[in-house]
Amino acid sequence: MKLENLRIEMDEIDGEIIRLLNDRAKIARKIGVVKAQAGLPIVDLDREAAILRRVCAENNENLTSDALERIYKRIITESRRLQVENVGKLAEIYQ
Repeated sequence: MKLENLRIEMDEIDGEIIRLLNDRAKIARKIGVVKAQAGLPIVDLDREAAILRRVCAENNENLTSDALERIYKRIITESRRLQVENVGKLAEIYQ
């Protein structure tokens, strides 16, 4: 297989990852609103630990569990940031 073909295939996968991350971000914003309405904190360490356990348990491919954990910790951090940002915007609207 040629290098250029592999790069094209990787670019297509990157596009799908971006789409999925944006879908996840949209849901994270909605979760932030629900948490705010219920008076719940943004950070839920038990839920975050469960996510990390699940993705590591589902992993059976080329990435190590450590690599997946590092990636997902960053995804979770960004999801939290979106929730805080979104809730802050809503608070400004209703003041």
